[in-house]
Amino acid sequence: MSSPIDIVQQLHDLVDKTYTTSELRTPFELCRSKLAISEMCRKLIRAVEGPRAYSAELSVSCQESAALNLIVSLGIPDLIASSKDRQLTLTELSEKTGAAEEYLIVDSRLRPVVCLNLLLHHGYFVEVGGFGSHVYQNNEFSDVLRSGGHDAVTVKEFVGLAADDGARASSFILEAATQPPPADGEFKRSAHNYAFNTSIPVFQWMASPGNEWRLERTGKAMIEYSSIFMRGAAEDYAWDTLPSPLIDLGGGMGALETMVLTSSEINKNLKFVILDLEKTVEKCKELWEHKPAWIKDSVSFVAGDFMQNDPAQSKIPVPTTRESAGTYFIRHALYNWSDDDARLLLFKAPCPNLPNATHLLPGRQNLDKHRRCYSVISIKWLRQKSSQDSPR
Repeated sequence: MSSPIDIVQQLHDLVDKTYTTSELRTPFELCRSKLAISEMCRKLIRAVEGPRAYSAELSVSCQESAALNLIVSLGIPDLIASSKDRQLTLTELSEKTGAAEEYLIVDSRLRPVVCLNLLLHHGYFVEVGGFGSHVYQNNEFSDVLRSGGHDAVTVKEFVGLAADDGARASSFILEAATQPPPADGEFKRSAHNYAFNTSIPVFQWMASPGNEWRLERTGKAMIEYSSIFMRGAAEDYAWDTLPSPLIDLGGGMGALETMVLTSSEINKNLKFVILDLEKTVEKCKELWEHKPAWIKDSVSFVAGDFMQNDPAQSKIPVPTTRESAGTYFIRHALYNWSDDDARLLLFKAPCPNLPNATHLLPGRQNLDKHRRCYSVISIKWLRQKSSQDSPR
């Protein structure tokens, strides 16, 4: 293990190169350098704490997730922001959230107090007057936990998705991993199935009666995720050189389409088709009603399921001639499949069923570029996927 002194010296050089020189010529180089800084900071923490302390701290990191979920679920940042003085006492937060008093009284040190203090330790909120005053203001970190409009900078829905659905599923990884192999034709349960006592794939479950709000939250969370980790997507491809229309299989809320269309004048002429499950398309259409007319005119929506073999059931747009064929692309849907399954999915989705298709673009973010978030998201979906989701 490297010594903390050596790591600090390397970190200093990297920070200096990143923020005070002009060596980094492209946004991609700058992105890689910032990721290297983050990784080196974690390396420094491991070197300072040592294997035992670091492992113990890592094992309770679920508490940070739970604290974030509690704060956003109660809407505490929103309540503080809307208060007269933009600050609230612990007692006022108790009254406004309707949380049981015994969970919020100062002397008990029960969970919500611990949650606020835990997030203070991570830089969220400001405790006016110093630690122990129990008077709270927002800061730049707690501000991103507030509810947002259509263009607001927020991660509230992403926190809710990860710390609610994701956290519940993660607590059943052991059960999912150690279940007996299913007999032929039997259903292999995912961690998500165990957590929510369901036997259907996650997105079908989200679209089922009573769970529509989860599907809506997932759509918003993916927009938030895309705004953070896909900001360079418009530069990933020469979009204007691809045959149009650009057909996004499993396109969700159309976050990529928004970024590409608004990235440059030349991309404004592109035409997109977003294909997703019916409930997702309904929510997507509602969201796009708030966008400028020229953007709305650039995108059409199709309710379907690209996992279906029959084009009549999948609803994937079928070109009538090679000249009218567009570009089919898949994003995120592949990142946790095995290589064999991913190849099968690529060939299953449009190719054999669309004889005139000329382009298939498997959208895949660079793992070096976004490896930390990829590890988090991949684990979450790994624990949510079931054998019913498999392309086999």
